[in-house]
Amino acid sequence: MLLPCLGLALAAFPAAAVVSAAPAKASDALAFGAIAQASVTGLRIENLSDVVELSREGDLWRLPRFRMDVRGDRLKQALDALFALRTSDPVPAPEQSTDLSAYGLSPEYAWTVDVLVGKKSKRLLFGKSPTDFKAYWKWSDKAQIYRAGTFGWNLPADPGYWADRSLGAIDPWRVREVEVHWIDSAGSPGGYHLVKVKADSAVLIAGDTLTLRWSKALSVFLQTREFAFDDFAELADTAKAAKLPQVSVRVVDIGDTARSFQTTGLIGRYYLVKHPGGTRVRVLKDRFDAFRRQVSELTAPLVLGPEPDDGWGNNVPPPGFGVRRPHGDRHDEDQEDRDESHKE
Repeated sequence: MLLPCLGLALAAFPAAAVVSAAPAKASDALAFGAIAQASVTGLRIENLSDVVELSREGDLWRLPRFRMDVRGDRLKQALDALFALRTSDPVPAPEQSTDLSAYGLSPEYAWTVDVLVGKKSKRLLFGKSPTDFKAYWKWSDKAQIYRAGTFGWNLPADPGYWADRSLGAIDPWRVREVEVHWIDSAGSPGGYHLVKVKADSAVLIAGDTLTLRWSKALSVFLQTREFAFDDFAELADTAKAAKLPQVSVRVVDIGDTARSFQTTGLIGRYYLVKHPGGTRVRVLKDRFDAFRRQVSELTAPLVLGPEPDDGWGNNVPPPGFGVRRPHGDRHDEDQEDRDESHKE
C-alpha cells in the first residue's frame, strides 16, 4: 500500500521541478563563477604596446594615470561581456593546437585582460584566429582554449575610448554666471560677464550693466554643454602651439560652484586646455570661440514681432499660437451670418 501512495505523490510534482533539481553541468558554468560584477575593483587591458588601467574609487571608476572619470556606458558593456563568458564551448583537446598563434592567443597578438577583485586578479587572453577570424579566449595559467562566440570586442587599450571627455559636469540650466575674456590673434582684448537675475532674464556687465534679451543669454548658457575635449594632447604640442589667440571662460552655477577653463595654445583647429585632472588635452577651437561674443551682438535691439528664436535656432510662435480654444469661444463667421439673418 505504501509504494502506490508514494508513486501518486511523486506524480503530483511537475516534471520541470524534478529536472531543475539536477545539478548544473560544469561545462555550462559561467567563467567567473560566483564572482559578482559589483565586486570588481579594477581592469587592466593590454594589447601589443598599449596599456590602460581602470580603477574603482568608491562608487566611481577612474583612469588613474590621467585622473579622469571612466564612461559608465562603455564600462558596463565591457563588464557585461566579460561576465557573460562561459566555459560551455571548449576546443576539444584532440583538436586543440599547441600553437597559440592559430587562435590569435600568442603574446604578439593576444589581448590581455586582468580583472581585479580586491587584491586578487584573474588574467584572460583573447584572440582572433587569422584563418577563420573566430574569437577565442583562455585563462593565462591554463591550457584549455574556449570559443568566445559573439564576444564583443569592446576592450581596447586606448584611454581615449574609456575617458569621460567632459571637462566638468555642467548643467546649463543651473548656470548663473558666465564670465569670458579673450585676446585675439592681433593681441586685442575682449570680454563680458553675463549674470542670470531671474528664471528668464539676465544682465550683461561690460563696463555698464545692460539688460539682455533672454534668447541671447540662453544661447550663451547652453553653450556650456560643449565643454568637452576631443583628444589627448601630444608631447610636442606645447612647443609647437601658437600663443594667440587665448580664451578663458569661468562658469558659476546656482550652488556657487565655479569652474574655469583657460586655453594655453593653438594647434591647427584645436586649443590646448588643461583638464581638471591635470592632463593637457585638445579641444576643438569652435567650442571656445563660440563664447567670443561682441557686446553689440548680445545687446542687439529688440525687433517688432515675436522673438526670432528660442536660443536653439527655432522660431518662437506668438502668444496663443496653436492653442485650441473652447467650443464656446470659437469664432464662427457662418454662425454670425445666420444670427443676423434670423434677426431680420
